[in-house]
Amino acid sequence: MLLSSAVRAEGILSTNEQIINFFILHSADGSGQTGVEFPTCAKPWTLAATKAFRFHILGMENRNEIIEPLTKAKQLIGLKNSSYKDYIGARILFLNDQLHQAAILANTCIEKEIKSFLYAIGIPHKDNHDTFKLLNLLSRHDADTAEKINSDFVKVLTKIYRSRYHEDLGAGYNFVIAKKKFLAELDDIYALLEKKVRYNSVRMGESFPKSQYELAILSNYGPVILNNFLYTNQTKEEFVTSEEIVFEFRIAHNSEVIEALYKIPKNIEPGRFLYEGLRPGKDPTKQIKLSHHYTISELIYVSRNGHLLPQK
Repeated sequence: MLLSSAVRAEGILSTNEQIINFFILHSADGSGQTGVEFPTCAKPWTLAATKAFRFHILGMENRNEIIEPLTKAKQLIGLKNSSYKDYIGARILFLNDQLHQAAILANTCIEKEIKSFLYAIGIPHKDNHDTFKLLNLLSRHDADTAEKINSDFVKVLTKIYRSRYHEDLGAGYNFVIAKKKFLAELDDIYALLEKKVRYNSVRMGESFPKSQYELAILSNYGPVILNNFLYTNQTKEEFVTSEEIVFEFRIAHNSEVIEALYKIPKNIEPGRFLYEGLRPGKDPTKQIKLSHHYTISELIYVSRNGHLLPQK
């Protein structure tokens, strides 16, 4: 379903002048002239040299700056472009129940959007992945935007990002991911932050082309639209309080890695993100407890050190 949606969307976008994927053609006469060719175009388009970029910040109409040279502007371009790719990757992983890796990409997506805004307003930031610290920095310069972001969600994403390398995790490290809650929160935050900064080349004048995200929505691009409450008739609460898939992770007292994936019939805490995952029982060597202790409709798997445990 995802693949067919993506193919249809690409077919729509390939006829649009703002498509990102293009072929650079080098002239055979050695003149150095380059062009852009689309499958539907009889002649290549001239690709004029870009020397400077203009960017606009939503809510700060007095900020309409020009960045020159391109070597400086490409930092902003790279952050925005990479953030969108991380967003697409995170959504595809969430939709396919790969919740751990999805949350890691969700963190880098939000991180890069915050960094692009801070860069645009001239606020220096360290080159790190602590998105929670970046959110606190954002709140000092755009409190209205920061207040619309669930800080607990960003806090747990920042924590999950640390789990890329297990050797850095101490005994007791744990987290919980609820698929629909995380997906809906990512969709909400990305839609909020993505529109904050727009850019174009100076030669294009004062207008700003639609972003990749905006074009994806217009074309009903599957990886963006599918199960996105923003573009359905469901409210956010209706979406996240339906049947849910939950992933839990813990480094046990003896440094073993324990994971569990299961379904619950309904999420009764739509705004909560901070849980203790796989809590030890009275005998921590034999017992663990799931954070969502109400009725579990299906236990999908439990693993120990990467090996699936037999289900009783």
